[in-house]
Amino acid sequence: MPFDVFTLKYLIRELNESLSDGKIVKINQPENDELVLSVHTKGNTLRLSVSCSPNLPRINIVTAKSTNPLVAPSFCMSLRKHISSGIINGFSLLNNDRIICIDITAYGEMLDKNEYFLIFELMGRYSNIILTDSTKRIISCCKQIPFLDSSRQIMAGVFYEPPATNGKISIFSDEFSSIESKQIGDIKAYAGEYLMGFSTQTLTEIIYRAESAQGNTNAEKFYNAVYAMNNTPIEPCFNDKDFFVFPYKSIDCQYTKADGISDAIEKSLLTREQSLRIKGKSKYVVSALKNALNRTEKKIALQTQKLFECQKADTYKLYGDLLLINSHQKVKNADKIIVNNVYDANSAEIEIPLDNTKNLTQNSQEYYKKYTKLKRTAQNVETMLDENKRLLASLQNVKRELDEARTEAEIDDIKTEAVLLGLTPKTNTVNKKQKTVSSPHRYSFDGFDIIVGKNNIQNDKLTFSDSKKNYTWLHVKNYHGSHVVIGSDAPSKEAIVFAAELAAYYSELKSDAKVTVDYTLVKHVKKNGALGNVTYTNYSSIQVTPSNHAELLVFNYQY
Repeated sequence: MPFDVFTLKYLIRELNESLSDGKIVKINQPENDELVLSVHTKGNTLRLSVSCSPNLPRINIVTAKSTNPLVAPSFCMSLRKHISSGIINGFSLLNNDRIICIDITAYGEMLDKNEYFLIFELMGRYSNIILTDSTKRIISCCKQIPFLDSSRQIMAGVFYEPPATNGKISIFSDEFSSIESKQIGDIKAYAGEYLMGFSTQTLTEIIYRAESAQGNTNAEKFYNAVYAMNNTPIEPCFNDKDFFVFPYKSIDCQYTKADGISDAIEKSLLTREQSLRIKGKSKYVVSALKNALNRTEKKIALQTQKLFECQKADTYKLYGDLLLINSHQKVKNADKIIVNNVYDANSAEIEIPLDNTKNLTQNSQEYYKKYTKLKRTAQNVETMLDENKRLLASLQNVKRELDEARTEAEIDDIKTEAVLLGLTPKTNTVNKKQKTVSSPHRYSFDGFDIIVGKNNIQNDKLTFSDSKKNYTWLHVKNYHGSHVVIGSDAPSKEAIVFAAELAAYYSELKSDAKVTVDYTLVKHVKKNGALGNVTYTNYSSIQVTPSNHAELLVFNYQY
């Protein structure tokens, strides 16, 4: 995404127009690296979101609400102490780099007037949020950087110093005008060595426009292209991956217009950012799940092979029987014997290997021992194989739940399930009061409330805690899937079809054209061992085409 000095210049202009002279009425920190300031301005309250995420650092006005922890982090508490109820004087670009500075005036407990700077460094994995006083002494920061880890310190008590420019200049500095008289040769190489604050997309766009710009040298064409872009009217837009202050000619794609730069950022990045956050929070579970799946699949393969080998048991019993029948024969020091198979309709001859140190009776007993051992082994292996197949099905179901998880609360549910399955160790590091609560999908159809569990934690709670005994319960037949409950004991046929389509969609058969779904009353559903596993009776079945009916989904939780 082109989150560089060129884009930030226009974004700062938009933020000044929207938030200058606004009052900070609320400060929240929904994520460790994200800050949300609620600013009351011109009769409205706008939310300014700033993220110093190493993957997608950003700053923009957002409309989507975020879920906040019950206990605010220390950095958030420090901000509330110093700049709560403060007035935003304005936004500015610091050092002509990817650093935004907010000038804030706030009053202390003794009504003493204080000036603060809230500084956002949007620099990839080095991004940070820093609060300083009027002298630029750091009060607190989102990410502390001790001197040993960097060429500069970012921690309370030291004076803030912007990152070193290493001799590079900005296109907004006075020095940039001298480029016209230089011999820069390769534009891309020159920009990488001498210019700062560019994204790859913006540099590519400037080079693309420089090819048709006026001038006799590369330097003149490059300068004129930059000048022309600086004077291009903005048309905030976005595509499926990035946002732009105006359509970039060097990118061949379909652009969608936005109401502003903040709107373009939100529509293009927040879904991707949420996906990255969910991926990060579930990384440990994903790794443990992957290892468990591989381990279980290997066990099943080995046990299946062992069962195949145990099929020799019947052959060993046959050998024992035939040797016992022919034990009257006098055989000495023989490695094998050929006898008639009396159990065969044609009494075909069969060759039996022998231990030449033993007689036929003793060889017969050895084959009986092998038979007994393999039969016992087969029984044990069959038991373990059944257990591992059930475990594999549960693990695959957890994987499906992870793929469909969209909120941190849902990830917490899956982490709990992972502990119950023995995938991850139980930890006591999370305060139960801080744990977010996930909610199932809720639909309204034909006057009926229909609820869909999104994981086994929700399924168990929905069926056995939240539903009345006479509610209608649905589940895909013979496969893993969500529990679906209709809040009625006599739903319409249309409601049953609708709920069955949901049960089919939220299952491992969601890609099938036709799926069989069973339905019964909640009172006929019983727990069966593992979390989410049930048995049920007195049911009927229906065949439907899976559908998530997104248009009728009632969102009862906040992202």
